Amino acid sequence: MRAAESRSPSATGPDWAGFVIFTAALASLVYGLIESNQRSFTDGLVLGCLAAAAVLLAVFVTVERRTAHPMFDLRLLRLPTFSGGTQAGSGRVAATTTVAAAEAAGMAEANQMETIAASADVITATVLALRGDSGADGTKRLDPPRSSGVLHAASRPRSQPEVQ
Repeated sequence: MRAAESRSPSATGPDWAGFVIFTAALASLVYGLIESNQRSFTDGLVLGCLAAAAVLLAVFVTVERRTAHPMFDLRLLRLPTFSGGTQAGSGRVAATTTVAAAEAAGMAEANQMETIAASADVITATVLALRGDSGADGTKRLDPPRSSGVLHAASRPRSQPEVQ
């Protein structure tokens, strides 16, 4: 059994302007937030990044309103079901991300691990939990396996030198 390929006769190319502007806004926001950890929220670089993100987001909205085939159709925000679903999903992602970041930071501190290794453990455990992986006895397996996967190669304690 084969399904015929389908194409929309009105299909257009990607909205490159929207893509570039939104990517720059998101990168600026993330970089500003990352740097605020090392510096402070009143540091010029951090404030500049956050201001650039806000300006770029405003430019993105302007461009998307004027584009015939936008990357994100802003009219969707007027639909109550879309807005409500987006808010619920955003809240869940924010809560999960906050818990995962706190868990990774605590794990890194308690086990004297590099932060990236602790983050890899948290990500692996989250993926296993979401996939519903079970152990051989049928019980849910939430702890990441320490001996498998490339992500765990960096999980040596900070005080040990790297083996060459």
